[in-house]
Amino acid sequence: MSKKSASVLVTSDSHRNEEAKHFDRTASNKTLTQSMENFKLSGLQEEMCKEHGRKLEIICIQDRMRICANCALFGSHRNHDIRQESDVVNEITLRTEMVI
Repeated sequence: MSKKSASVLVTSDSHRNEEAKHFDRTASNKTLTQSMENFKLSGLQEEMCKEHGRKLEIICIQDRMRICANCALFGSHRNHDIRQESDVVNEITLRTEMVI
């Protein structure tokens, strides 16, 4: 194999590797974006607390679950780290954008 053929082959392989990396990143970004959309859509569905009959709009960070205000103030999540669902979604979105 001549030097010219070898350099063309190496360049071609390097180009393919870069394309593959770009494809992997793009596919990964699409998966991440789709996951975020699914999370946002699931958050739009108003689910109700089985114990208190109130809307689940708070996230208990410690237990990683959606809870109602009564659970947060008076229930089993009383002294846990809690956040508004919208704040958690915004934080996840920001972190996702930083990764992308």
